[in-house]
Amino acid sequence: MVMMSSKLKKIVIAAVLFIAVIALIFKLKKQSYMEKLFQFLKSVEGLRLYAYQDVGGVWTIGFGSTVVNGQKVVKGMVISENQAYQSLIDWFKKNKMVYPRKNLNDNQMVALSSFAYNMGLTGYKKSAVYAYIS
Repeated sequence: MVMMSSKLKKIVIAAVLFIAVIALIFKLKKQSYMEKLFQFLKSVEGLRLYAYQDVGGVWTIGFGSTVVNGQKVVKGMVISENQAYQSLIDWFKKNKMVYPRKNLNDNQMVALSSFAYNMGLTGYKKSAVYAYIS
């Protein structure tokens, strides 16, 4: 187990709880895990069908994808909503999610999947959130 300062532990707990609360607000109980994940990502990431630069200056499209159909997103790229969803599906097929515990409910898995999508799978596995939940 990774040792964390009390302040960092509180920040990690607050971040996880915040994401879980957002998932609960959307009342995602009657949907499949992937439907919940797509709805959640759409609500927090937004859906943009035209390429844009994210806060880090990286060209991004759809739900925050940097690659669509195996091609790096570039200025001027335009995709359909179906392509945006397919890009998201492709990311989760390529990056097999690993959950630190087996007894997570769908909303907790959605929160962790969203976190992994934003951090990248390697960043997610090295994160304090992953270490704390393990």
